[in-house]
Amino acid sequence: MGEPDTIEELIEAMKLFDHDQDGKITISEFRWFMCKLGDPLDETAVDAIVKEVDPEATGFIDILSWSKLNFGIKEEKPKEEKKGDAKAPAKKKK
Repeated sequence: MGEPDTIEELIEAMKLFDHDQDGKITISEFRWFMCKLGDPLDETAVDAIVKEVDPEATGFIDILSWSKLNFGIKEEKPKEEKKGDAKAPAKKKK
């Protein structure tokens, strides 16, 4: 398979390495195909990617997170209300 054109194509390709179908692949499998398939990367580049997509060192790469990162899709974080921005509760009429 060549370079994926869409995030969906990348996700489908990554699923080939998701043997237990939990949406994750092992770091060793990720490292193998990043260094051996297509335009191979060197170990240092793969180490940097692994640190970014597995910051807690779980030993797994989440396929969706990697795909979003690869396509430059930012994760949306819920907006927190600032102090004083919350509306005061309405007063009850007697």
